[in-house]
Amino acid sequence: MNRRIINIFFILFFVFYLPCITLAASDPNDTPGSKDPDLFSRMTGFHINRYEQKDFDRYEFATGAGKTEAVEGSIKDAEYG
Repeated sequence: MNRRIINIFFILFFVFYLPCITLAASDPNDTPGSKDPDLFSRMTGFHINRYEQKDFDRYEFATGAGKTEAVEGSIKDAEYG
């Protein structure tokens, strides 16, 4: 009997609670086509003002006095407000 109650609890959790978390992360004021990073969740009350995604780009980081190091790869740039 206990195992059945636990199974029902998990089913209800996955059916009702998880979709609410997903919907809470999006905002109707978000820039079309934008999405949150995979590793971080959005703070309540914020929306994406600007979003840009490139499959390949190059960026040079300053590594010291007059020295830079170039890094290449995909880039996602989002501005929240």
